[in-house]
Amino acid sequence: MFCPNCGIELKEPNQAFCMKCGSEVGAPLETPQLRTERPRQVSTNTSQSPSESTSLPISQ
Repeated sequence: MFCPNCGIELKEPNQAFCMKCGSEVGAPLETPQLRTERPRQVSTNTSQSPSESTSLPISQ
């Protein structure tokens, strides 16, 4: 891996900053843990027919 600013070869694989110019090289300091989220269930209300739905008057 090389520094995008000065081009020097980076010695450490997880190096976050260039030792020569101090630029951030984009390597993470720690490996992030991936979070897995369970998919949310969408509840559908099928008990109400369209004729039973609430309607609001349109104001003009």
